Amino acid sequence: MVKKLALITPWPPQQTGIADYAYDLASAMRGPSLEIHVLTNERAPCDLEGVIIHHVDEIFSGILDLAIFDGILVQLGNHPHFHDYMPEIIRRYKCVVELHDVLLHHLLMGRSGIANGGDHYFGWLSRAYGVEVATQFRDFFTNGGDFYECTLAHRYPCSDVVASTASNVIVHSVSARDTLVGRGFLQPIHVVNLCQRTPSNKHTKSENGIFRIGVFGGVQINRQVNIVLCVLAKLDSNFGNWQLDIVGEIDEDCLYLKNLVGELGIDSKVNFLGRLQLDVLNDVMSSCDAVVSLRNPTMGETSAIVIRALQMNVPCIVSDVGWYKELPACVVKVDNNNMAESLEQALQNLKSNPIYYQSIIEKIAYFATTQLDLRIAADDILLHTFGT
Repeated sequence: MVKKLALITPWPPQQTGIADYAYDLASAMRGPSLEIHVLTNERAPCDLEGVIIHHVDEIFSGILDLAIFDGILVQLGNHPHFHDYMPEIIRRYKCVVELHDVLLHHLLMGRSGIANGGDHYFGWLSRAYGVEVATQFRDFFTNGGDFYECTLAHRYPCSDVVASTASNVIVHSVSARDTLVGRGFLQPIHVVNLCQRTPSNKHTKSENGIFRIGVFGGVQINRQVNIVLCVLAKLDSNFGNWQLDIVGEIDEDCLYLKNLVGELGIDSKVNFLGRLQLDVLNDVMSSCDAVVSLRNPTMGETSAIVIRALQMNVPCIVSDVGWYKELPACVVKVDNNNMAESLEQALQNLKSNPIYYQSIIEKIAYFATTQLDLRIAADDILLHTFGT
């Protein structure tokens, strides 16, 4: 018997890692016993053989009835442009939610944020958590508070309410599960490893002796790229030949980084490459000797970038928080309370100790082979979606 799956998700060419992930996931799920329908707000979606693609307007206009599907899987993240229509679908229909971000405040603020007063956002908080909590949030932002410093957001993550009507929830980290459980979340929660289609690229060490470092993904304040630059500037005179590639779009409040590299005297060794096509990104990443992916604070997210790097056997340096903390010991962790010094030591260890470096690569290869199999993850997700 053929089952019908509605996969509600961002989709390429939308510029979000969840779109790329969903494309890989659907590719791995395809088979004669499953009919996959993708529903997305992308107006010019990429084709995928064996998959039927719809615009989400078909749901809200009544053209397509989600009740005809045996399973509905929603890829829920925090970016309002890609996910703002999803809470209503989760509320209306019996869905399985695959939760990519625990904190969903930006999703609920909407595309205009709180620049217009945030009445919708604060109203939602009031209904979800009570007037007193909503007032605390309003006072915090009215007084110029920075969201990344908002401890309230972690106490009231929003995902616990948005996903409360789901039949069950899939997360990619124990920390995400624990956050929901800590909020009294009652629905079943399943932890499935975040996996992607394994890239053909594998780590290749530079022949010219340059130690290449990569920072990938959108450049945002909490990703601490300024710390990476300052550490490399400090190491520069004793670090030998090195190069830093920064790949991804830069948020407006991080544009100053382009001037900072000049002020630090390292502009000749730092490349701002912008957002790259996936095949080009794979080439750049596989040529890196280390990928740095810091979060302070974490928004409860996982990192497809780190998974991709590990699948290429590229050593990674990450913050010792959230999902990143759960990665195996072969992924180098830095202490957010002592980030600069910790990162400096991690880079020096990787560059100066070839025996240690090779052992890291070997352990990463074993982890990626045994734990990051997309087909196994896809089967697990289908099991939790259909319940059989």
